[in-house]
Amino acid sequence: MVKLEGVASEQAPIVNILSRLTRSLHKQGIKSTLFKFYMLIVDHWFDVRYGTDTSGMMPLDRLTLRSPKKYGRYQATKIVPLKRLFSHIRPIIPPGSVLVDFGCGKGRVLMIASGYGFREVRGVEYAHKLCSVAIDNCNRYKLATKVTTEFRIIGSDAGEYIINPDENIFFLFNPFGKTILMKVLKNINKSLEQRPRKALLIYNTPRFDDMIVNESTFVRTEELNLLGYHLVVYSNMDHPRTGGVRADAAQN
Repeated sequence: MVKLEGVASEQAPIVNILSRLTRSLHKQGIKSTLFKFYMLIVDHWFDVRYGTDTSGMMPLDRLTLRSPKKYGRYQATKIVPLKRLFSHIRPIIPPGSVLVDFGCGKGRVLMIASGYGFREVRGVEYAHKLCSVAIDNCNRYKLATKVTTEFRIIGSDAGEYIINPDENIFFLFNPFGKTILMKVLKNINKSLEQRPRKALLIYNTPRFDDMIVNESTFVRTEELNLLGYHLVVYSNMDHPRTGGVRADAAQN
């Protein structure tokens, strides 16, 4: 087990929530703000319940990096849309699948995914401090929930990570720019050529959707709007599901 480095949040969770809600009230009105408040409370309660640290934002230039590249800031995907995403795609996930989250941060995606039948979930993260927090979070979560899914955190630049032949579900929350994304896609393509298998790629906030379509074996199969989060699901093989979940349907 990796020794935990003590990492304090950049802001107290409640102060952070109130600050963000104030900005939202001015920009988006009360209805949207109340729903955001609900999602923030869910995120905060998750950390309280399991003793984890996944909330808040953290500028990456304040972290000890394994790579000199800086991509902005750490910000986790909200828990509510994550759960709806995995519930939605669960029927098309092959049994015994292994998920890889590129730029896993503090490991929230891995912990939520562990409840949806994955044999193992792996997080690739180049910031050493975030790796330490993710390891501690996943250890605490596994102990508290007794999930059978195995967790693994890999300290590596995403572009240098070699895809293992058992990895078939890939998650991206817009974690890096075009240069690194191209390397990641080439590595995935190479692995799928060496060992053909059904694979899915999930892209949250898909800035470079055209690159995935044009530079990989993946095709766009679903476009989802889950509670304000824009995600695209790609597959290298046809599957029976058609259409996507729209915003109205996702909120019911």
